[in-house]
Amino acid sequence: MKTISKLFMPVLFLFGTALLAGCEDSKPPIDESEPENPTLFEYVLTVVDDTTGQPRAEESVTIKRTNKAGDVVHSSTDYTTDADGVITMNVRSGYYVAEAAFEPGGKKDVIHKFEIANHLLKSTMNLKDPNPDIYPHHTVRNAKTGSVWAQKEFQLYSVAAGAATHVGTYTTDADGKWTGELLSGLYRIACRFDDNLPEMTATTADFSIKRDMPNTGEIDVLPVLFWDDFSWVEADWGEQQLNGQLAEIMPWYASVDPPTANSAAQREQQWTSLKNQEHIAIRDSKGYLTPGTFQPTGTARFIFFRTGMIKFGTTKRSGAFGTPKIAGLAANSTILFTFDANPLHTVSGGAWSIPDSKNALKLKITLSGAGSFKEGEAMGEVLLDNPSGLEGGWPVDRWNNLSVTVYGADADTQIVIGTPNEPDTPARFMVDNFVIKEVL
Repeated sequence: MKTISKLFMPVLFLFGTALLAGCEDSKPPIDESEPENPTLFEYVLTVVDDTTGQPRAEESVTIKRTNKAGDVVHSSTDYTTDADGVITMNVRSGYYVAEAAFEPGGKKDVIHKFEIANHLLKSTMNLKDPNPDIYPHHTVRNAKTGSVWAQKEFQLYSVAAGAATHVGTYTTDADGKWTGELLSGLYRIACRFDDNLPEMTATTADFSIKRDMPNTGEIDVLPVLFWDDFSWVEADWGEQQLNGQLAEIMPWYASVDPPTANSAAQREQQWTSLKNQEHIAIRDSKGYLTPGTFQPTGTARFIFFRTGMIKFGTTKRSGAFGTPKIAGLAANSTILFTFDANPLHTVSGGAWSIPDSKNALKLKITLSGAGSFKEGEAMGEVLLDNPSGLEGGWPVDRWNNLSVTVYGADADTQIVIGTPNEPDTPARFMVDNFVIKEVL
């Protein structure tokens, strides 16, 4: 069980889009070589609060004379609006930009472009919030009953650069709805079917909050049939000697930054070599499939315990590992299997590297028993991308949350994770956080 937060599962959300922009990130330098133009005009600029519709009195406004494109500033003057929100200027004809703050006294984050000529002598500057709050409406439904879910707790996250940051815990009203106050951006809602289960079992959906759209959506929370965070694999499961002592098993990473890997072979325990009868009983009670009939022969020998997770493969061999059977699952059911995966990383030259980069970046998912990965057609195999984590500057401990949907499953169906690589080819990776949900 990892300490990092991972949430994923596609659920349909419908949201619209539009974004209001209003401020310049940089100010061009003043060009002192402005051509002379002695003709002056009286120009009236009215500054209005777009939220209230009222004039903004005693508001500081910077007026800049620019070229037509607005990228060269010829002059800059500060003004203050009167009691009616008005500025009266005696200025030359040309092109101008007004800058003011939406929050009185704050950063000047709203701009207004205008032209002054003998027929253009007044305009209104509407101070609009450049980062407005938006009020989305969400409906949470119980997928098993089809009814709205009143007084249902859920978690809300903001999402940026692939990482989710917790915003807060909220509860739906008597109609199964929630109305919140959010800034525009990308968010993730996560709701557990059973509040006694861990957050990893939640049904999640990503959605965008944007201006001038309804910003409403629905989420159907799926019932959980099986879950395992592998927290039962503890450090004392190690049965190998290291420096004359029984070695504890460890997660693969001792430290992400600085890069330090627990690469010693004694820091993991082979699935098939357990001797402790208590540990064997726990292992076997889980019902996992370690198919010896899969290539290479005896693949269960290439499955290893790491603290709170399972590791696949060696420097020369890959492995395969299947989910337990789901007791009582009706024939012709649809199930959704999600799990976390990460190709093995090692430290080379003081930096992270992926020794099996040609082999462990795709996972082969197959079926044992009934089912297909494509509705209405026979498809017993699918490949999933398992990106490295080194791409795009992602940290090595950011796991990939992957999923497959199985149609026509029954109580004997098992989903098998492996690699598409040939025998005697290294393809080392780790998995964690198995969840199976029923799609209704």
